[in-house]
Amino acid sequence: MFAAAVGLSLSFLRSQDQFYVFFGWFLVAACLLGLIRISLEALNPARLILSPDGFEITGVHARPLVSWADVDGFRAIHRMSGAYVYFARKGPRSRTTSSLRTAVILPSTADGWLPTNLRLPAEELAALMEEWKARYGA
Repeated sequence: MFAAAVGLSLSFLRSQDQFYVFFGWFLVAACLLGLIRISLEALNPARLILSPDGFEITGVHARPLVSWADVDGFRAIHRMSGAYVYFARKGPRSRTTSSLRTAVILPSTADGWLPTNLRLPAEELAALMEEWKARYGA
């Protein structure tokens, strides 16, 4: 898909029409931004760090430590785009991100999700997180 977008943008840049040239440069810029994002995520992938105090997510989309006592629960959900583990905090809804991806993928009760690049299936990860919460979240 990336190669198709680059090829399309290059063909637009050869056009004599100003609109197509502008759109071609727009596609080139979008491809470059996408390439930069993919590179940053490859160099600094998301990691989940568990400790008796809570969990934190590192990487490009790092999130601060979330205490086990502040979490209401973890659930695995399946969407067309894949399986996700989301968590809900105790108290009022307080999403940590307001991205379109969060709004589309997660239920309204979710406050965030765990990285999807981990090697555990979503159900096993949710069970592991619940186990740590039960052990340290008193």
